[in-house]
Amino acid sequence: MTGKNDALDFRVEKLAVLGDGKWGSRVFHLLTDPERHGGEQPSYSAELVGPLKKPNGDVILSNEGKAVWRDVDRKVLSEADLIFVAIPVKNYRETIRTLSDSINPKAYVVNGSKGCEYDQEARTIRLPHEILRQELQESNRPWIASLCGPNIQHEIERGRATCAEVACWVDPDEPKDWRIKKSYLGFLSNFFSVDQYVVVGNPNIVGVELSGGLKNLFANPSGMFDGFYDTRNAHNTRSTLLALADYDIEFIFKELSREKIGWEVKVPSISGLGDLIATCSSPKSRNYRFGYERGKDFRESAPELYRSAEEICRGIGQVVESINTLESIMHLCEDRGWTDKLLIIPFIYQMVHGKSNVEDVYNVLNELKPRLTRRNELLFLQDLKTYRRKQRGQ
Repeated sequence: MTGKNDALDFRVEKLAVLGDGKWGSRVFHLLTDPERHGGEQPSYSAELVGPLKKPNGDVILSNEGKAVWRDVDRKVLSEADLIFVAIPVKNYRETIRTLSDSINPKAYVVNGSKGCEYDQEARTIRLPHEILRQELQESNRPWIASLCGPNIQHEIERGRATCAEVACWVDPDEPKDWRIKKSYLGFLSNFFSVDQYVVVGNPNIVGVELSGGLKNLFANPSGMFDGFYDTRNAHNTRSTLLALADYDIEFIFKELSREKIGWEVKVPSISGLGDLIATCSSPKSRNYRFGYERGKDFRESAPELYRSAEEICRGIGQVVESINTLESIMHLCEDRGWTDKLLIIPFIYQMVHGKSNVEDVYNVLNELKPRLTRRNELLFLQDLKTYRRKQRGQ
Protein backbone atom coordinates (compact mmCIF):
# COMPACT_ATOMS: atom_id res chain seq x y z
CA MET A 1 0.00 0.00 0.00
CA THR A 2 1.18 3.59 0.41
CA GLY A 3 3.16 3.30 3.61
CA LYS A 4 2.55 6.90 4.71
CA ASN A 5 3.13 6.09 8.34
CA ASP A 6 6.26 4.05 7.81
CA ALA A 7 9.13 6.53 8.32
CA LEU A 8 8.19 8.65 5.31
CA ASP A 9 8.08 5.63 3.02
CA PHE A 10 6.17 7.10 0.09
CA ARG A 11 5.40 4.72 -2.75
CA VAL A 12 2.80 4.04 -5.43
CA GLU A 13 1.54 0.67 -6.62
CA LYS A 14 -1.68 1.84 -8.32
CA LEU A 15 -2.11 5.12 -10.19
CA ALA A 16 -5.43 6.60 -11.34
CA VAL A 17 -5.72 9.62 -13.64
CA LEU A 18 -9.13 11.20 -13.05
CA GLY A 19 -10.17 13.01 -16.23
CA ASP A 20 -9.82 11.52 -19.71
CA GLY A 21 -9.66 14.78 -21.66
CA LYS A 22 -6.58 15.79 -23.63
CA TRP A 23 -4.52 16.85 -20.61
CA GLY A 24 -5.42 13.84 -18.47
CA SER A 25 -4.75 11.50 -21.40
CA ARG A 26 -1.37 13.14 -22.05
CA VAL A 27 -0.31 12.75 -18.42
CA PHE A 28 -1.50 9.14 -18.39
CA HIS A 29 0.57 8.41 -21.50
CA LEU A 30 3.60 10.20 -20.04
CA LEU A 31 3.47 8.16 -16.83
CA THR A 32 2.75 4.77 -18.43
CA ASP A 33 4.52 4.64 -21.80
CA PRO A 34 7.52 2.26 -21.49
CA GLU A 35 9.47 4.38 -23.99
CA ARG A 36 9.31 7.24 -21.49
CA HIS A 37 10.72 4.93 -18.82
CA GLY A 38 13.84 3.72 -20.60
CA GLY A 39 12.00 0.90 -22.37
CA GLU A 40 10.74 -0.66 -19.14
CA GLN A 41 7.25 -0.94 -17.73
CA PRO A 42 6.60 1.38 -14.75
CA SER A 43 6.63 -0.31 -11.36
CA TYR A 44 2.97 0.63 -10.82
CA SER A 45 -0.29 -0.21 -12.58
CA ALA A 46 -2.38 2.65 -13.97
CA GLU A 47 -5.94 3.41 -15.10
CA LEU A 48 -7.44 6.38 -16.93
CA VAL A 49 -10.85 7.25 -15.46
CA GLY A 50 -13.55 9.37 -17.09
CA PRO A 51 -17.35 9.75 -17.11
CA LEU A 52 -19.58 7.82 -19.49
CA LYS A 53 -19.69 9.41 -22.94
CA LYS A 54 -21.71 9.22 -26.13
CA PRO A 55 -20.04 8.05 -29.38
CA ASN A 56 -19.50 11.72 -30.34
CA GLY A 57 -17.57 12.34 -27.12
CA ASP A 58 -20.27 14.28 -25.23
CA VAL A 59 -20.62 13.38 -21.56
CA ILE A 60 -23.75 11.41 -20.66
CA LEU A 61 -25.77 13.23 -18.00
CA SER A 62 -28.18 11.83 -15.43
CA ASN A 63 -31.71 13.17 -14.91
CA GLU A 64 -30.16 15.56 -12.38
CA GLY A 65 -27.79 16.89 -15.06
CA LYS A 66 -24.68 15.29 -13.55
CA ALA A 67 -22.01 13.15 -15.20
CA VAL A 68 -22.47 9.38 -14.87
CA TRP A 69 -19.58 7.28 -13.49
CA ARG A 70 -19.24 3.54 -13.86
CA ASP A 71 -18.84 1.28 -10.82
CA VAL A 72 -15.61 -0.07 -12.26
CA ASP A 73 -14.13 3.45 -12.33
CA ARG A 74 -15.22 4.08 -8.76
CA LYS A 75 -13.44 0.86 -7.80
CA VAL A 76 -10.25 2.10 -9.49
CA LEU A 77 -10.37 5.28 -7.40
CA SER A 78 -11.00 3.29 -4.21
CA GLU A 79 -7.84 1.22 -4.78
CA ALA A 80 -5.48 3.89 -6.16
CA ASP A 81 -2.49 5.01 -4.11
CA LEU A 82 -2.09 8.19 -6.16
CA ILE A 83 -4.89 10.02 -7.97
CA PHE A 84 -4.02 12.71 -10.52
CA VAL A 85 -7.00 15.03 -11.05
CA ALA A 86 -7.32 16.57 -14.53
CA ILE A 87 -10.86 17.97 -14.50
CA PRO A 88 -11.88 21.46 -15.69
CA VAL A 89 -12.22 23.69 -12.64
CA LYS A 90 -15.70 24.69 -13.80
CA ASN A 91 -16.84 21.11 -12.98
CA TYR A 92 -14.25 20.44 -10.31
CA ARG A 93 -16.23 20.65 -7.08
CA GLU A 94 -19.25 18.78 -8.43
CA THR A 95 -17.08 15.94 -9.74
CA ILE A 96 -15.00 15.58 -6.57
CA ARG A 97 -18.12 15.73 -4.40
CA THR A 98 -19.79 13.03 -6.52
CA LEU A 99 -16.77 10.72 -6.30
CA SER A 100 -15.46 11.57 -2.82
CA ASP A 101 -16.96 8.49 -1.19
CA SER A 102 -15.15 6.32 -3.77
CA ILE A 103 -11.69 7.87 -3.33
CA ASN A 104 -9.19 5.87 -1.30
CA PRO A 105 -8.97 7.71 2.06
CA LYS A 106 -5.21 7.06 2.12
CA ALA A 107 -4.49 8.16 -1.44
CA TYR A 108 -2.15 10.94 -2.46
CA VAL A 109 -4.30 13.36 -4.48
CA VAL A 110 -2.48 15.60 -6.97
CA ASN A 111 -4.35 18.35 -8.77
CA GLY A 112 -3.41 18.99 -12.39
CA SER A 113 -6.01 21.65 -13.25
CA LYS A 114 -5.60 25.43 -13.40
CA GLY A 115 -8.13 28.05 -12.46
CA CYS A 116 -10.41 28.96 -9.57
CA GLU A 117 -14.06 29.22 -8.58
CA TYR A 118 -15.75 32.14 -6.89
CA ASP A 119 -17.19 31.52 -3.43
CA GLN A 120 -20.06 34.01 -3.23
CA GLU A 121 -20.74 33.40 0.47
CA ALA A 122 -17.13 33.88 1.58
CA ARG A 123 -16.45 36.58 -1.06
CA THR A 124 -13.22 34.94 -2.14
CA ILE A 125 -11.89 32.55 -4.76
CA ARG A 126 -11.26 28.88 -4.12
CA LEU A 127 -8.20 27.28 -5.66
CA PRO A 128 -8.22 23.58 -6.66
CA HIS A 129 -6.39 22.40 -3.55
CA GLU A 130 -8.90 24.26 -1.37
CA ILE A 131 -11.81 22.55 -3.13
CA LEU A 132 -10.12 19.20 -2.56
CA ARG A 133 -9.58 19.99 1.12
CA GLN A 134 -13.26 20.88 1.48
CA GLU A 135 -14.64 17.86 -0.36
CA LEU A 136 -12.28 14.97 0.47
CA GLN A 137 -11.96 13.00 3.68
CA GLU A 138 -9.73 14.39 6.39
CA SER A 139 -7.20 11.58 5.93
CA ASN A 140 -6.57 12.73 2.33
CA ARG A 141 -6.00 16.39 3.19
CA PRO A 142 -2.32 16.28 4.26
CA TRP A 143 -1.45 14.64 0.93
CA ILE A 144 -3.16 17.05 -1.43
CA ALA A 145 -0.71 18.51 -3.94
CA SER A 146 -0.76 20.39 -7.23
CA LEU A 147 1.26 20.16 -10.46
CA CYS A 148 1.65 23.33 -12.56
CA GLY A 149 4.07 24.67 -15.13
CA PRO A 150 4.59 25.32 -18.82
CA ASN A 151 2.54 22.29 -19.93
CA ILE A 152 1.74 22.78 -23.62
CA GLN A 153 0.37 19.30 -24.25
CA HIS A 154 1.61 18.50 -27.75
CA GLU A 155 5.16 19.50 -26.78
CA ILE A 156 5.14 17.13 -23.82
CA GLU A 157 3.80 14.41 -26.12
CA ARG A 158 6.74 15.02 -28.47
CA GLY A 159 9.29 14.85 -25.68
CA ARG A 160 10.30 18.53 -25.67
CA ALA A 161 12.19 19.40 -22.49
CA THR A 162 10.27 21.43 -19.92
CA CYS A 163 10.07 22.04 -16.20
CA ALA A 164 7.04 22.10 -13.90
CA GLU A 165 6.46 22.52 -10.18
CA VAL A 166 4.65 20.25 -7.75
CA ALA A 167 3.46 21.92 -4.56
CA CYS A 168 1.66 21.03 -1.36
CA TRP A 169 0.39 22.72 1.78
CA VAL A 170 2.85 23.14 4.64
CA ASP A 171 1.46 24.01 8.06
CA PRO A 172 3.39 27.15 9.12
CA ASP A 173 2.63 26.52 12.79
CA GLU A 174 3.91 22.94 12.86
CA PRO A 175 7.73 22.61 12.45
CA LYS A 176 7.56 18.83 11.90
CA ASP A 177 5.22 19.30 8.96
CA TRP A 178 7.96 20.90 6.87
CA ARG A 179 10.25 17.86 7.30
CA ILE A 180 7.44 15.53 6.22
CA LYS A 181 6.30 17.66 3.30
CA LYS A 182 9.85 18.20 2.08
CA SER A 183 10.19 14.43 1.72
CA TYR A 184 6.74 14.20 0.16
CA LEU A 185 7.56 16.84 -2.45
CA GLY A 186 10.80 15.03 -3.22
CA PHE A 187 8.85 11.83 -3.79
CA LEU A 188 6.30 13.55 -6.04
CA SER A 189 8.93 15.41 -8.05
CA ASN A 190 10.72 12.13 -8.76
CA PHE A 191 7.47 10.34 -9.59
CA PHE A 192 6.36 12.92 -12.17
CA SER A 193 9.83 13.56 -13.63
CA VAL A 194 9.70 11.34 -16.71
CA ASP A 195 11.70 11.52 -19.94
CA GLN A 196 12.19 15.23 -20.78
CA TYR A 197 9.64 16.37 -18.18
CA VAL A 198 11.44 17.71 -15.11
CA VAL A 199 9.43 18.45 -11.97
CA VAL A 200 10.73 20.38 -8.96
CA GLY A 201 9.15 20.71 -5.53
CA ASN A 202 7.67 23.95 -4.20
CA PRO A 203 6.09 24.27 -0.72
CA ASN A 204 4.07 27.30 -1.89
CA ILE A 205 0.87 25.66 -3.20
CA VAL A 206 -1.12 28.89 -3.02
CA GLY A 207 1.45 30.69 -5.18
CA VAL A 208 1.74 27.83 -7.66
CA GLU A 209 -2.01 27.42 -8.18
CA LEU A 210 -2.74 31.13 -8.16
CA SER A 211 -0.12 31.86 -10.82
CA GLY A 212 -1.27 28.83 -12.85
CA GLY A 213 -4.77 30.28 -13.01
CA LEU A 214 -3.96 33.98 -13.43
CA LYS A 215 -1.49 33.58 -16.28
CA ASN A 216 -4.27 32.20 -18.51
CA LEU A 217 -6.05 35.56 -18.44
CA PHE A 218 -3.26 37.23 -20.37
CA ALA A 219 -3.09 34.65 -23.14
CA ASN A 220 -6.47 35.90 -24.37
CA PRO A 221 -5.31 39.40 -25.41
CA SER A 222 -2.00 37.98 -26.62
CA GLY A 223 -3.95 35.88 -29.11
CA MET A 224 -6.25 38.80 -29.90
CA PHE A 225 -3.39 40.94 -31.19
CA ASP A 226 -2.29 38.20 -33.58
CA GLY A 227 -5.85 37.49 -34.69
CA PHE A 228 -6.52 41.17 -35.32
CA TYR A 229 -3.28 42.17 -37.03
CA ASP A 230 -2.97 38.78 -38.75
CA THR A 231 0.78 39.12 -39.25
CA ARG A 232 2.10 38.57 -35.71
CA ASN A 233 3.62 42.05 -35.68
CA ALA A 234 2.18 43.36 -32.42
CA HIS A 235 5.14 42.35 -30.25
CA ASN A 236 5.43 45.79 -28.63
CA THR A 237 1.75 45.76 -27.70
CA ARG A 238 1.94 42.23 -26.30
CA SER A 239 5.08 43.00 -24.30
CA THR A 240 3.47 46.11 -22.83
CA LEU A 241 0.42 44.15 -21.80
CA LEU A 242 2.49 41.43 -20.15
CA ALA A 243 4.43 44.07 -18.22
CA LEU A 244 1.14 45.48 -16.93
CA ALA A 245 -0.05 41.95 -16.20
CA ASP A 246 2.85 41.65 -13.78
CA TYR A 247 1.39 44.49 -11.72
CA ASP A 248 -2.09 42.94 -11.55
CA ILE A 249 -0.71 39.51 -10.68
CA GLU A 250 1.46 41.02 -7.96
CA PHE A 251 -1.50 42.91 -6.47
CA ILE A 252 -3.77 39.85 -6.39
CA PHE A 253 -0.94 37.71 -5.01
CA LYS A 254 -0.33 40.17 -2.18
CA GLU A 255 -3.97 40.39 -1.17
CA LEU A 256 -4.90 36.70 -1.47
CA SER A 257 -1.71 35.21 -0.04
CA ARG A 258 -2.09 37.31 3.11
CA GLU A 259 -5.67 36.05 3.39
CA LYS A 260 -4.96 32.39 2.68
CA ILE A 261 -1.54 31.95 4.30
CA GLY A 262 -0.96 34.93 6.55
CA TRP A 263 1.94 36.51 4.70
CA GLU A 264 2.82 37.71 1.21
CA VAL A 265 4.27 35.12 -1.15
CA LYS A 266 6.31 35.66 -4.29
CA VAL A 267 5.16 34.71 -7.77
CA PRO A 268 6.88 31.38 -8.64
CA SER A 269 9.35 31.53 -11.52
CA ILE A 270 8.41 28.31 -13.33
CA SER A 271 4.65 28.03 -12.75
CA GLY A 272 4.38 31.81 -12.83
CA LEU A 273 6.63 33.57 -15.34
CA GLY A 274 7.49 30.39 -17.27
CA ASP A 275 3.87 29.34 -17.72
CA LEU A 276 2.87 32.92 -18.55
CA ILE A 277 5.36 33.09 -21.43
CA ALA A 278 4.34 29.67 -22.75
CA THR A 279 0.59 30.19 -22.78
CA CYS A 280 0.86 33.73 -24.18
CA SER A 281 3.07 32.73 -27.10
CA SER A 282 1.88 29.29 -28.20
CA PRO A 283 -0.87 28.92 -30.84
CA LYS A 284 -1.50 25.50 -29.26
CA SER A 285 -2.65 27.13 -26.03
CA ARG A 286 -6.45 27.02 -25.76
CA ASN A 287 -6.47 30.42 -24.09
CA TYR A 288 -4.34 31.92 -26.86
CA ARG A 289 -6.60 30.34 -29.47
CA PHE A 290 -9.65 31.89 -27.84
CA GLY A 291 -7.98 35.28 -28.09
CA TYR A 292 -6.99 34.67 -31.71
CA GLU A 293 -10.60 33.91 -32.62
CA ARG A 294 -11.83 37.00 -30.80
CA GLY A 295 -9.19 39.05 -32.63
CA LYS A 296 -10.52 37.75 -35.96
CA ASP A 297 -13.96 38.99 -34.92
CA PHE A 298 -12.49 42.43 -34.29
CA ARG A 299 -10.84 42.40 -37.72
CA GLU A 300 -13.58 40.85 -39.85
CA SER A 301 -16.96 41.59 -38.25
CA ALA A 302 -19.12 44.48 -37.14
CA PRO A 303 -19.50 44.68 -33.33
CA GLU A 304 -23.10 43.43 -33.46
CA LEU A 305 -21.86 40.27 -35.23
CA TYR A 306 -19.14 39.36 -32.73
CA ARG A 307 -19.45 35.81 -31.45
CA SER A 308 -20.17 35.29 -27.77
CA ALA A 309 -17.44 33.85 -25.55
CA GLU A 310 -19.46 30.63 -25.35
CA GLU A 311 -19.62 30.33 -29.16
CA ILE A 312 -15.86 30.73 -29.50
CA CYS A 313 -15.27 28.10 -26.80
CA ARG A 314 -17.57 25.65 -28.57
CA GLY A 315 -15.65 26.21 -31.79
CA ILE A 316 -12.34 25.43 -30.06
CA GLY A 317 -13.87 22.20 -28.77
CA GLN A 318 -12.02 22.25 -25.44
CA VAL A 319 -12.53 23.90 -22.08
CA VAL A 320 -10.95 27.37 -22.07
CA GLU A 321 -10.14 27.76 -18.38
CA SER A 322 -9.32 31.46 -18.63
CA ILE A 323 -12.97 32.39 -19.20
CA ASN A 324 -14.18 30.88 -15.93
CA THR A 325 -11.12 32.23 -14.08
CA LEU A 326 -11.67 35.72 -15.48
CA GLU A 327 -15.30 35.70 -14.31
CA SER A 328 -14.21 34.58 -10.82
CA ILE A 329 -11.48 37.22 -10.54
CA MET A 330 -13.81 39.99 -11.72
CA HIS A 331 -16.46 38.90 -9.18
CA LEU A 332 -13.81 39.01 -6.47
CA CYS A 333 -12.49 42.43 -7.43
CA GLU A 334 -15.96 43.96 -7.79
CA ASP A 335 -17.11 42.60 -4.42
CA ARG A 336 -13.99 43.88 -2.66
CA GLY A 337 -13.67 47.20 -4.47
CA TRP A 338 -10.40 46.26 -6.14
CA THR A 339 -11.40 46.93 -9.74
CA ASP A 340 -9.92 50.44 -9.79
CA LYS A 341 -6.67 49.12 -8.34
CA LEU A 342 -6.06 46.81 -11.31
CA LEU A 343 -4.37 48.04 -14.45
CA ILE A 344 -5.35 45.70 -17.26
CA ILE A 345 -7.65 42.84 -16.17
CA PRO A 346 -10.89 44.88 -16.44
CA PHE A 347 -9.93 45.84 -20.02
CA ILE A 348 -9.23 42.19 -20.85
CA TYR A 349 -12.69 41.31 -19.52
CA GLN A 350 -14.25 43.90 -21.84
CA MET A 351 -12.37 42.53 -24.87
CA VAL A 352 -13.18 38.90 -24.07
CA HIS A 353 -16.88 39.78 -24.16
CA GLY A 354 -16.58 41.97 -27.26
CA LYS A 355 -17.30 45.24 -25.46
CA SER A 356 -13.88 46.73 -26.22
CA ASN A 357 -11.50 46.26 -29.14
CA VAL A 358 -7.73 45.85 -29.41
CA GLU A 359 -7.72 49.26 -31.09
CA ASP A 360 -8.71 50.71 -27.70
CA VAL A 361 -5.32 49.75 -26.21
CA TYR A 362 -3.83 53.17 -27.00
CA ASN A 363 -6.56 54.97 -25.07
CA VAL A 364 -6.21 52.57 -22.14
CA LEU A 365 -2.45 53.15 -21.96
CA ASN A 366 -2.95 56.91 -22.03
CA GLU A 367 -5.42 56.67 -19.17
CA LEU A 368 -2.93 54.57 -17.19
CA LYS A 369 -0.03 56.96 -17.81
CA PRO A 370 -0.40 58.96 -14.54
CA ARG A 371 -0.74 55.79 -12.45
CA LEU A 372 2.26 54.15 -14.09
CA THR A 373 4.34 57.29 -13.60
CA ARG A 374 3.37 57.52 -9.93
CA ARG A 375 4.17 53.85 -9.41
CA ASN A 376 7.65 54.34 -10.87
CA GLU A 377 8.21 57.32 -8.56
CA LEU A 378 7.13 55.33 -5.50
CA LEU A 379 9.42 52.42 -6.39
CA PHE A 380 12.33 54.81 -6.82
CA LEU A 381 11.63 56.52 -3.49
CA GLN A 382 11.44 53.15 -1.73
CA ASP A 383 14.82 52.14 -3.17
CA LEU A 384 16.27 55.53 -2.24
CA LYS A 385 14.98 55.18 1.30
CA THR A 386 16.58 51.73 1.60
CA TYR A 387 19.88 53.05 0.23
CA ARG A 388 19.99 55.96 2.68
CA ARG A 389 19.17 53.67 5.60
CA LYS A 390 22.10 51.45 4.68
CA GLN A 391 24.37 54.46 4.29
CA ARG A 392 23.51 55.69 7.79
CA GLY A 393 24.21 52.23 9.19
CA GLN A 394 27.77 52.07 7.80
